[in-house]
Amino acid sequence: MAEYLAGLLLLGITAAADIREKKISVRVVCVFACGAVLYHMFSGNNSFGEMAFGLFPGCLLLMLSALTGESIGYGDGILVLTLGLWTGGWFAFAVTVIGAVLYHMFSGNNSFGEMAFGLFPGCLLLMLSALTGESIGYGDGILVLTLGLWTGGWFAFAVTVIGIMLSGIYGTFCLLKRKNDPIPFVPFLLLGMEVLLFYA
Repeated sequence: MAEYLAGLLLLGITAAADIREKKISVRVVCVFACGAVLYHMFSGNNSFGEMAFGLFPGCLLLMLSALTGESIGYGDGILVLTLGLWTGGWFAFAVTVIGAVLYHMFSGNNSFGEMAFGLFPGCLLLMLSALTGESIGYGDGILVLTLGLWTGGWFAFAVTVIGIMLSGIYGTFCLLKRKNDPIPFVPFLLLGMEVLLFYA
């Protein structure tokens, strides 16, 4: 419970600063990040692996920030990194998804229909995951759901299609070399997004 209270305090302090100054204090976030690491080291609540997984949603936001020219600020990514250290990856991921929905609802950038369409590519991947016994993982589908909320359905769909094509090409080479290792899908999504942003 202390982890979630610390996460709530972190979000409260940084939200107030973001509203007031339109920026997030890196110093405050770093203090909370160090506090999270020390808390988990001495309390034994989370293993190193759980703490590393907690960084995942923030890392995704930082990549999205870099790829979109800071449409989503680096401070937001660092904030979610720290939140993930305190509360764990799934909670930080859920907060990020809810944040994306609320942002689009109140900013007026997307209608409810556009946001619902943004979920379509991720839903397709989740269905594929269920039908193939997780050949494509559920995490990939959830990631594309979130990407669709932030970027819109057509963009997320194009990223997914390019990612599937690139992973298929890589998979063909793996088959020719008789390698049967699982293929990570997120790097191909990242490449697909880079292709769309820089070459399309």
